[in-house]
Amino acid sequence: MLRKFRDIGLLLLMVLVVGLGCKGKKSNLAETASDPAEVAAYKKLVSAGMKDLGFAQIEQGHVGKQCVITASTPKKRSPTPPPRGAMRTMGDVSVYKAELESIAGQSLKIRAPYPGGNYWSVEIPAESISAVAVAP
Repeated sequence: MLRKFRDIGLLLLMVLVVGLGCKGKKSNLAETASDPAEVAAYKKLVSAGMKDLGFAQIEQGHVGKQCVITASTPKKRSPTPPPRGAMRTMGDVSVYKAELESIAGQSLKIRAPYPGGNYWSVEIPAESISAVAVAP
């Protein structure tokens, strides 16, 4: 009889832990204000030796080069996480460091390699881009 109560109690405890304790917190970093000094310092660090350009100055000759893009943080996350060092989110601003893959009308597409050889690719609309730096 005691064993039966113990088993039922253990089962109820497991249900409570799984049901209440394992829910992830839903936070939207895009709604948090970023520190402009922190963003500027990080951008300066990762874009050392690169040339600052505006979106309109990007041309096909820049495709395939490393770039650093400062843009607003997307509200919807990509289903696959970026490789280490490819994206840093600092509230409502994100800094991407990757290879410029293509230029399409009003957006830029960048890609960064995973250690296994596959690529993470993301398209950034022009209206969310605030700064671009491209390697010479």
